[in-house]
Amino acid sequence: MTLAVETKSAGLQRAPFLTFERAQGSIDALDGLRMLAIALVLLRHAMKAMESQVGSALEITLPWGVWSFATPLMNGWMGVDLFFVLSGFLIGSHLIRHRSDFSTASLGRYFGARALRIVPTYFAVILLVAIGFFPLYKPMSEDMVASVIWHMLFLQDYLPSDLIVAFWSLGVEEKFYMVAPLLILGTARLGRLRNRIVAYGVLLILPMLFRWLTLQSMEFDFTSYRAYFETFRSPFHLTYEGLLIGVICAEFYACRVCKERFRRFAKPMLAIGVGIIGAHLIPVNLMAEITLYDVLLQPVLLSIGFGLILLATALINPKSGWAASRFSLIGARLSYSLYLVHMALIPAAMVPALLSGAQGVMLFAIFFAAFMALSLIASLALHFVVEKPFLQLKSRLF
Repeated sequence: MTLAVETKSAGLQRAPFLTFERAQGSIDALDGLRMLAIALVLLRHAMKAMESQVGSALEITLPWGVWSFATPLMNGWMGVDLFFVLSGFLIGSHLIRHRSDFSTASLGRYFGARALRIVPTYFAVILLVAIGFFPLYKPMSEDMVASVIWHMLFLQDYLPSDLIVAFWSLGVEEKFYMVAPLLILGTARLGRLRNRIVAYGVLLILPMLFRWLTLQSMEFDFTSYRAYFETFRSPFHLTYEGLLIGVICAEFYACRVCKERFRRFAKPMLAIGVGIIGAHLIPVNLMAEITLYDVLLQPVLLSIGFGLILLATALINPKSGWAASRFSLIGARLSYSLYLVHMALIPAAMVPALLSGAQGVMLFAIFFAAFMALSLIASLALHFVVEKPFLQLKSRLF
């Protein structure tokens, strides 16, 4: 089977089926950021899975003094924050382009397009999990019917994400897609861009305030990552900063004057963004010990860092470079399917590693090779059997 890459297609419905193509008018370089986001998530979950087998990340990676090469891999959870910023930017850009002629009909088209993009592939994986399709994978659900229902309603950011843990972020994103038209159209009434940015700034403060109020109302166990995740990381109203930062970037990018001004400072913006992310990604395993900083300030700073990287990338070299390469395109197009299926494949991928009798880095290498192979095969099948047909339908209808 040959998987061609078509980058000049006028629309998905006109492209050969076994291709990966960009939508007309897309910012090609954002594919590289989407590929980076899924790579971070895969590395995080691979490292956590292997750590559960050997007890310590230091045993499966090369330590360097008090630091370990496992540290940035363990911090790969921040790939989800990058996904949020990208989603906010892309949906915000679409709504901003159409806000002057937005109507009830266009609202229906917006929700229809979002549903065809997200729901069929997601529901397909829910069904596969429910029927036990993935070898050796056992969901944490105690009531499968109830879990399936609240996952189908995208409530897993508030209720347990117990089919596949990674699904929590889809609950957050779907709620954002519901409120995004109100946000974009509501702020449009404020007139000038400066007024809209002030409004977004107020909304950006709210999650930090909500987290602080939540912290004041309970005795929080700072030693438990699970408690942190369920209480502060997962619920939509406590974690939408990345999506909102993406919308703010979309507002600046849509402003012709702002775009020209920012282009002159794009490289410093990129350096600052990389510095913010690098300072969180590399030095320490952030979630090894939860602090007040992690609860209150870290989410918004990560979102700002990724927002600066996104905006600079879109301004500097939107149609060329590694981020706009064919390799990045394929990674970006498979990112949604990869995100949906990869955690359910971890138990099967662990088998050859454990049977090999290998230790340390070699054990992780065997597991990761099997994990990536299974994930890529499953994501290709999911993309071409389920995701792409509905993307083509979306392209024809909307």
